[in-house]
Amino acid sequence: MRLHFRLANYIAGTLRWPDFTKIQKIAVPELISGKNSLIVAKTGAGKTEAAMIPVFDKLLKNPSTAGRGVFCIYIAPLKTLLNDMAARLSKWCENFSFSFTLWHSDAPENRKAAFLRSPTDLLMITPESLESYLINRSEADKRKAFNPVQFVIVDEAHSFYGSGRGFQLNSLLSRLASYTSNKFQTIGLSATVENPEKMAKWLFSDGDYHIADELSSKKLDIRVIFSGESDIEVFLKQNADSKIIAFTRSRADCEFLADRLDAANYSGEMYVHHSSVERSLREYAEKKFKSAPSGLMINAASFELGIDIGDVDLVVNDGPLDSPSRTRQRAGRAGRRSCVSRCINFVSGCQELLISLASLNMINGDRLEKKHDVEKPYDIYLHQFLSTVKQFGAIEAGRLFTELKKAESHKKITEDEFNAIAGKLKLIEFIKEDNELIRLYKGFEDKFSRMNFLSFYSVFENETQFSVVENAARIGSLDAAYVYGSVAPGEKFMLAGNKYLAHNVDYNRLVIKAKRVGSGKTPIWKSERCIYDYCVVAEIQKILGDTISSAEKEKLISALDYKAASIYNKMTAAATASGIQGDGLYLWADTDTGEIKILTFGSIYVNNVISVLISNALKESKTDASILGVCVSINSSNDIRGYLGCIEKIISAIPELIQRSPETLYNAVIAMKGKINYKSKYAQYLPEELYNKLYIMKFFEPDTTIKHIKARKISRLTDTEILKYINI
Repeated sequence: MRLHFRLANYIAGTLRWPDFTKIQKIAVPELISGKNSLIVAKTGAGKTEAAMIPVFDKLLKNPSTAGRGVFCIYIAPLKTLLNDMAARLSKWCENFSFSFTLWHSDAPENRKAAFLRSPTDLLMITPESLESYLINRSEADKRKAFNPVQFVIVDEAHSFYGSGRGFQLNSLLSRLASYTSNKFQTIGLSATVENPEKMAKWLFSDGDYHIADELSSKKLDIRVIFSGESDIEVFLKQNADSKIIAFTRSRADCEFLADRLDAANYSGEMYVHHSSVERSLREYAEKKFKSAPSGLMINAASFELGIDIGDVDLVVNDGPLDSPSRTRQRAGRAGRRSCVSRCINFVSGCQELLISLASLNMINGDRLEKKHDVEKPYDIYLHQFLSTVKQFGAIEAGRLFTELKKAESHKKITEDEFNAIAGKLKLIEFIKEDNELIRLYKGFEDKFSRMNFLSFYSVFENETQFSVVENAARIGSLDAAYVYGSVAPGEKFMLAGNKYLAHNVDYNRLVIKAKRVGSGKTPIWKSERCIYDYCVVAEIQKILGDTISSAEKEKLISALDYKAASIYNKMTAAATASGIQGDGLYLWADTDTGEIKILTFGSIYVNNVISVLISNALKESKTDASILGVCVSINSSNDIRGYLGCIEKIISAIPELIQRSPETLYNAVIAMKGKINYKSKYAQYLPEELYNKLYIMKFFEPDTTIKHIKARKISRLTDTEILKYINI
């Protein structure tokens, strides 16, 4: 590749790179040719630099473009990632006399003001801050800043894909394009992705693109330990002289693990890092951990993404390996300078072990999960509807529909659905239409006026939080629901790995004044439960049904400790005794409880479909869906075994029923749930029918259910031994 001589000299002479990495050799030539590109490579492979090299090369080859406005926009999901990237990028910019601005809610206001006066060559920003900029700045300001944009880089693209923030970002990029004089080149960076073609289509919408996939990844050494009450503390104590990242299930579990280690007299340096810890404390922990030869960084998910914390000896995971992609992402944080990444996973319970085995077997076979898709994200569409109206001040309905349809995420939403949303927004007075122009109205102003407007930029609901302050310094935050129930003056709690006594709780200002003490209890934060993808759950059936190859089984067992291997063998023996195979769907009548257990191995998305359709067809039943199956409670004095044949027929008929009458599922859900109620920030403003349809898209997979049932023979368990190990 022929780079500008100054860039080539900087890379070879100042940075002293002996050569380009494999992914850089694959990606950079295509990027220099001007193609949109998705760069897929392991953590530490140099994909960020692969994206930045063409940016600096083009700036150097076209010096007149520098200083005329934003040349490249760098978008990342976390402020921490942007801070880290800014530190790395500053050296490059300083060397070539290019300018950059870091723009997010915590960035210095004087730097933002300077950018407004004179936009810099590079802008590093979160989607929410880009949303704010598009809404609040004048048309002249936006054209001044964005007219020269030639590159948009989306870091950690997999963290956006398939999510509400991803739909928002997709729409923002289409809105941004209206302010640029040329079609900008988009670059996506990702460490893990099952279907890069699908992600590329989402990210680039249309046009030519290139996928730069490293294909080979660093060797992963993942071990699974079936843990007792203190196994993880013992292990971490024994490895206190190592540098370890420990992942937990939640923020509360971060604090709980820190407390257990403190009680066990852990001798190493320990840091607690999660979203409820104050930013300055998190940044301090990152800096200390990066420079230290050893230490323990406890986090919930922060370090799945590419924050630079130096070389790490080992990753520890407390809980199941809940997805192949997240497992690879986490494990890949270790051993950046070696050829092997080591991850030790502690599980407690047979179901956690099964999920971990499924994820591990998929990783061993170089397979990742396929994310659950929401075909029409009406709630994000409504948000972007309002945001676009706010951006333009007033806009004709036809043009608004056209503007929204430019985003790949919104292309399937029809004009009738657009009109239904507009009608509901008029009804609740969020908008009004005068002289064929749509404007925001008093209902929107009442909801999002003044400081409340800051919450509008995010597509997620922000829970009310109490700030925790020690000697005027903010430590972090606690959920209001937890504070009202558990933190009165005189109560003790933990935060950021330390124990505090609340000596004053100001319920008006939402502030807790606290002082450090020697003991405290773990707080609770509200968090979403993990939903396991269909292919991970289906993989459990292959493992239990013993339909994996002997080589796969041998590789799995080699990753397990003695206890985990023993339980694995017992579970497969129990599955064999119960008649479990790799392509079956199984029923069992429990006469003691009056329940019929249906073992589907179908995931919650499939089991939700089966559950509501059984409930709809069998009026005297109550159904509950879980990860592995459906439990049917029969409200009848009849022998429940007599219902087995009826339920078999209902399940067998589901594929044809859905294909013949797709509305049957919608009607069954309404009949079973009555008024649907689920958590979504903007869905509450949708017309009822679209609100209900969105619920079904979020939590049901009818097409997958059809394929799942068609591929399986319905039979009855020959023994209940397997039910000792799994929950239905």
